Amino acid sequence: MAGTAFLSYSRKDRRLRDELVPMLRTVAVVRDRLWFDEQGIQVGDKFDPKIQQALAEAQAALLLVSKNFLDLQSAYIREHELPFILRRYQEGELQLGILYVSSVAADSLSIDWHSRDAAGTTDLLAIHSFNTPETPLDDVADEGARNKIYAKVADWLARQLASACQQAGQRLARLAATAHDGRRPELAISLSRQRDHWLLRHYLPTQPTPLRYPGAGLGLDERQPDQVDGETLFTFLFGSDPDAAGHLFAAAFASRDRVEPTHSPLRLHLITDKPALLALPWSDIAYRGRPLCDDGWTVELHSRPTDQPSGFPAHPDHVCYFPGRVLLAAAPTESSTRHCDDLRGFFQRNWPDNPEPVLARSAGALRDALRAGSTRVVYYYGLASENGLLFADGADASRVEANRVEANRADAQCVAWSDLAGWLGPVPAVDLLFLNLLGEAAQPALACGVALLRHVKAAVLVQCTPRDRAHAAARSGSDWLAAVFGQRLDPVQALYRERVGTLSAWTRYATWQLIRPARLEHPDLVKLLLDRHQQRNALTGARDDFYTYQARTIHHVVALGTPGCLTNEFPAMIRQHLVGNPRDAQREVYFHQAIDLPFAIGNQRTLDLAVRRRFSVGAHERLLARLLDRERLTGATFAFLILGWRVAGVRGDAPGFVAAAEGLLRALADWCRDPLGRELAELAQGGTQVRVISIVALESEHVATLDDTLDDLIDAYGSEQRFHFDKLDRLAAVSLPDLRKYFRNPEICTCDERYREQFPALLLGGRREMPFDEAVSTIRRGDPDNWANLFDELTDLTASKDWPPAHYQPNFWSTRDGR
Repeated sequence: MAGTAFLSYSRKDRRLRDELVPMLRTVAVVRDRLWFDEQGIQVGDKFDPKIQQALAEAQAALLLVSKNFLDLQSAYIREHELPFILRRYQEGELQLGILYVSSVAADSLSIDWHSRDAAGTTDLLAIHSFNTPETPLDDVADEGARNKIYAKVADWLARQLASACQQAGQRLARLAATAHDGRRPELAISLSRQRDHWLLRHYLPTQPTPLRYPGAGLGLDERQPDQVDGETLFTFLFGSDPDAAGHLFAAAFASRDRVEPTHSPLRLHLITDKPALLALPWSDIAYRGRPLCDDGWTVELHSRPTDQPSGFPAHPDHVCYFPGRVLLAAAPTESSTRHCDDLRGFFQRNWPDNPEPVLARSAGALRDALRAGSTRVVYYYGLASENGLLFADGADASRVEANRVEANRADAQCVAWSDLAGWLGPVPAVDLLFLNLLGEAAQPALACGVALLRHVKAAVLVQCTPRDRAHAAARSGSDWLAAVFGQRLDPVQALYRERVGTLSAWTRYATWQLIRPARLEHPDLVKLLLDRHQQRNALTGARDDFYTYQARTIHHVVALGTPGCLTNEFPAMIRQHLVGNPRDAQREVYFHQAIDLPFAIGNQRTLDLAVRRRFSVGAHERLLARLLDRERLTGATFAFLILGWRVAGVRGDAPGFVAAAEGLLRALADWCRDPLGRELAELAQGGTQVRVISIVALESEHVATLDDTLDDLIDAYGSEQRFHFDKLDRLAAVSLPDLRKYFRNPEICTCDERYREQFPALLLGGRREMPFDEAVSTIRRGDPDNWANLFDELTDLTASKDWPPAHYQPNFWSTRDGR
């Protein structure tokens, strides 16, 4: 997030502050970034850390200077606020403006200050101001005149913050480049508690042994996490010796000379199982008052795995296939409803073909949605505490937390972290879990990731934001989703880029990659994925042969299958496969025509009449003129026409089937070779190159008896140069390897991880193979979001011996559903 505007004033000047603030808030860029103590500090907050954090994040500061402001009794201003502000101003990290509230002596405006390792003297008279000590606000009686001064202040702050936004955008563009090319430096620190001290070991990705680095592990009182600021965290991790730290960062950033930590973005890994460290505000880590997240630092937490007691964390690369199922969870309040509506609109606009995000407004709904499985992303927005999520508004939160309602009850409003882990399941299925938490009580929840990460594939991300900044938290959540799934940024980098609260990121991946699943345009995509690879490869080779054998114009094949193998739909599947896997995408164009034929056709003339009747073409008209689109032919090297012949009414005993099939296959081969071949030759003379892939789909329980006859036909036509006749391998039923190939491919199968390995055997139900259309209809029953329900349904049917069906039933599921 770009910096804020910090307002420093004496409480005794509150009246003029209250007069100024409404004017400042009329400017949009200032409205959400204005910080002063009564707004930014809530009841129960620790005073000093909140102000120090706000000062560290500020891009501009406005001093309301008066005798009260400079009074020695204003100890906090003189000893803490002013030295911090003046040091950052002197170092060029902060823009400073002054508004004189009352007359003050000129000598009192020369300020000596000390801030940790820096000191200096600053003359406030030399700093940009909106009036002078001789014309202070309390001498301006006219309200209109004061408003003109306030307007100047508002315009100045707007310019400073707009400049900050622009600089942040430029900086983040550089950081985004590192996110995409994977070159962000990394450093890991292992933290363990010894008897009387902390032991820290620093690791580089390329070195199995720790670096020699003394001096770290001091200055942290983990018993008071709310008193720990960003600079304390930096000193704890890297010590107080700038020379030693400079050499460490030189090693991490691959620099020859010692460098500052602000030299480069850094992916910092902290490895620890110590509860005292888990809830600390690691995202606030700062160096000399500058939040290091502004320079691209991110901090990721890890538990030490038992099989890797030391060294740099070894995690696999992670691929998230998206779009996929999104689960949005929030309490049923007006503000959260509006936020979820915005998020649903975002997903529907960008991925209109993806199922609409699921919305859970209660603990029970969240439980049911997670148990249904197949969820890629879970996003929660609302209240929480150290005990769990609170599905309640602010007024009910204390009551819900006090009662700790059982999470498994239907009316439950509190979800314990252990219950959420259980609902996520023992086998990780969700890629990302983002908990966008509101309320001061949520701060201890920063440590919840240690219990949840083992149930998530990639990351558990937590943001804790005060309740009065709920709108900013909602906006940052929306921006995070857009950055990860729209701009394809690493989730942790996106989290730090859009932060408005304190963050905690638990990860288990080395690199992050977002890939769009292979969703084929044909609605029956499963038909291509379970089987048919040999047949598809054969016809891909046939298409490519046209480039080799220039004289060939027609490749004619016969595909045989038994009932249940969806033989009649095979030609359309081949067309889809060839279009999706072109040899020369720029210069190929495809046409597909499906032709249904009665089984009784026995000669070429009868077939020609049937085809012309199908396309309403007269006896003396060119048939290809109706089958092809002339406009699409322009500029194409080859136009491929895929003719899918689907034969209906196949019946009779085996001898009768063979005789009728032989007559039909001869008629088809003669028609393709002669009248169709002549038209193709005439087109070629006119400069149009059209090639035909003709596929005869023939389905019968007697197809095995046709093999010898089909081989004889192929031999009879085999010497033709322009016309090639062949047969494909039998379109068989679905076997265990086919099912495993489909279910184990997350790019095309949306099945929940919990069931991937179990589904193939469950579908087969003890059989060696199953009918193709039965496999397709069953899988489609689970895709994309009904896998858990389908798994339970098949398990129950198997137990009652209703699965698998005793006999081939093409309408098994529609009959069962009463359709």
